[in-house]
Amino acid sequence: MDNRILASSEVGQMKEGSGEMIDSIWIKLDFEKRNEQGNFSYKKFYPDHGFHLETELSRFPIKELENFQEKEVLLSSLGRGNSQKATLENSQSVFIEADPESKKIQFYDMDFNKLDVLPNQTQEMGR
Repeated sequence: MDNRILASSEVGQMKEGSGEMIDSIWIKLDFEKRNEQGNFSYKKFYPDHGFHLETELSRFPIKELENFQEKEVLLSSLGRGNSQKATLENSQSVFIEADPESKKIQFYDMDFNKLDVLPNQTQEMGR
């Protein structure tokens, strides 16, 4: 089984043991490893890891980002670790997933075959 993103936690969670407020964390389950109690191991990705979902999404030609309500639904669903159906500007339907570990957005066709989707050319040139 693959590792799987569980979810991005809610705003205002405390970073373990530090008393420091953070925006959100991502938790990724590892179905290959178990801890001493028999639970699946997991990794945590804090904001300082450098993955920002909205910023990363904005780099790609996704139609749902043009409408505020559709954008909020997309961000909310991906933030919970879901695969989400979306439409590229060329009208191709795709599934997308957030991958905070590799700091990427993953794209899949409707049969869940991985796709290589290029970022928007105009935004990339200005980076």
